[in-house]
Amino acid sequence: MTSTLKNQFSSPTALVKSSCYFQFTISSISQISDPVFSPPFASSANTFWQLKFIPVSIESPEYCSLALYWVRNPEERRTGSISSERLKLNQAWLFVKDPESGTELERKLVKVSAFQKRWPGQGWARFIQKKKLGDKATFGVEFPTFSINQKEVHLLPQDSFPSDLRDAWSSQLDNPLNADVHFNINGHSLYASSIILSKRSTYFENMFQGEWVEVKMENNFYPESTVEPVPSENEGNAVVTTTPVTSAFKFNIDVTDYSVEIFRNMLVFLYTDTVPFKEGANQLENAVEIYSIADKYLISELRRRALQKIWECLTDDNAAEILFTFGSQWPDLKETVMEYVVTRFKSVRKTEGYLRIEKNNMEYPGASAVYAELLQKLIPDD
Repeated sequence: MTSTLKNQFSSPTALVKSSCYFQFTISSISQISDPVFSPPFASSANTFWQLKFIPVSIESPEYCSLALYWVRNPEERRTGSISSERLKLNQAWLFVKDPESGTELERKLVKVSAFQKRWPGQGWARFIQKKKLGDKATFGVEFPTFSINQKEVHLLPQDSFPSDLRDAWSSQLDNPLNADVHFNINGHSLYASSIILSKRSTYFENMFQGEWVEVKMENNFYPESTVEPVPSENEGNAVVTTTPVTSAFKFNIDVTDYSVEIFRNMLVFLYTDTVPFKEGANQLENAVEIYSIADKYLISELRRRALQKIWECLTDDNAAEILFTFGSQWPDLKETVMEYVVTRFKSVRKTEGYLRIEKNNMEYPGASAVYAELLQKLIPDD
């Protein structure tokens, strides 16, 4: 595996032309069946990328695919957008060449400016015919508008929330000794601080400031009675004792619409700014539940991250089910999943999920409106 950085300029300060190249060589291509990612590489101190090589194109098996992926930095992950520094590169050339002779076998353009915040990459499904490749090939990317005004980097970018601080906050969650809020989630208890919750969620801020008095009563939300000090039996003694405290919590809240796991995931985010998304077979269902609870409790950042996770979990097999089940409930989720379905409709329409929805559309509230919008995007008016 090799990488090359090439700059051409007439003086240290006058930029005439500069290009940045990254390339890596793969051997035994005929024996590879799964996609291959290159190591991450950077075009600036905070702008990372990867190349993805697919030996057998999904759309045309006689071709290989090649794509450029953008690796989110902490700021891009926080905002959900593409940084201006990344977009300055404007375009990139993907190429493949013979590693022995250096002969370029194929070169195709991708526009960095066309990258979308949800699609992680741009490339070509039919990049090069397999028969044109030997058993060893070099794949790469060239950024033709690379800036040479780079500075020495002493530390790679990292999350702004230090791990030791995150651990410290995490230890305070579900700690009855430091809590004034008790949640009863279907018989399970969780403990938290009203100050932290109020700072992180306007829903909790309004609740704890007493602006929802009627709602508090309807949802079994009630402050603890004040405990008054009483004199001891020895009235001549200045010692004062108090009655035993039956509850240490100022607020007691019953939660019936979410599982203890999902509710705790929300609290983990409020305390540590991290989201413990589940991996594996149930990761999409988990992401939808976290999105739902973030929506209810007005936690916009958690909601955004959950929506991004939902996007990452979408496949041709599950996209239609998500679109027609939840699309009428949350407009931004509908827009996100609709984008996937429209882009991949040729494959999505053949899946069992889509065919089942067509056959039983009355089981999906709002399906008619969602389907009409889908058709509008697939067959737009002239």
